[in-house]
Amino acid sequence: MIGQKREKTLLVMAAGMGSRFGGLKQLTPVGPAGECILEYSMYDAFRYGFTKVVLMIRKENQHLFEAAFADKMKPYGKIAYAYQEKEDVPEGTDKDVLSSDREKPWGTGQAVYAARHEISGPFMVINADDFYGAETFEKMSIILDTLDEKQGALIAYELKKTMSRFGSVSRGLVTAREDGMLLHVREIKDLSYEGEEIRSQEWADLKVLPSQPVSMNVWGFHPTIFSHLEKEFAAFLRTSGQEMKKEFLLPEAVQALVDGEELEVLVRESKETWLGMTYQEDKAYVAEGLLEKIRKGQYPEKLWEEI
Repeated sequence: MIGQKREKTLLVMAAGMGSRFGGLKQLTPVGPAGECILEYSMYDAFRYGFTKVVLMIRKENQHLFEAAFADKMKPYGKIAYAYQEKEDVPEGTDKDVLSSDREKPWGTGQAVYAARHEISGPFMVINADDFYGAETFEKMSIILDTLDEKQGALIAYELKKTMSRFGSVSRGLVTAREDGMLLHVREIKDLSYEGEEIRSQEWADLKVLPSQPVSMNVWGFHPTIFSHLEKEFAAFLRTSGQEMKKEFLLPEAVQALVDGEELEVLVRESKETWLGMTYQEDKAYVAEGLLEKIRKGQYPEKLWEEI
């Protein structure tokens, strides 16, 4: 299938609770016709060749997503739901792990693994509450058409285009080899502006360049990633399954596969300006950013009326 267009799926991480935001920000209206950020991502995905969206959600919230946009989407592509449950672990996992007092599921690595029953072809991973821009979907769509079993992809952004002025954020600092393949991705917490400089409260001596490429959780994978994640998840549970707050994170799993030469990850950079809502104060900024794109003709005033 190299060089041919494939059936492509968009996997959306939409199960977060939005504790810093103070509500279910995945469905917060920001568009002029009441659209949420996720609707713009689905709109971009459909116009660049994706035919299915899988929403990774909390089961108790499914009716909210259906009421918000499921009916409007039906003419454009398929929508399916997947759920991240604590009990969804690789076969042979120690029963003591499942009987522990842990309440939350196991993190973003498990979230992708939990979507395996709904995805059979190449797919893109995004967050529900981040606006990535049309260029990002166009680039990933092209990449997925040629991705093979040992390859993945990451679309990175310039750090300065992903910051909030209303508080700190966590970002994955990306380093690529000269051939454009991922060398490593390292999560840095509590990044915030100090004047016009960007610094981390966690790493006080770390001064990060505004142009530093960072991961915003835009990944592309061949479905063979699920078997890789199963292996990495099983290893994680053996070593850390009894730690109540430890999480099996997707970037760490990908890094382990890269280090073990089991996966090569192509890094491409988007020139888009990211829009997202970490804090309530970000909402007005996001709404204005979307209006500006509508004024430029990049999106219609009402999504789903044209695509």
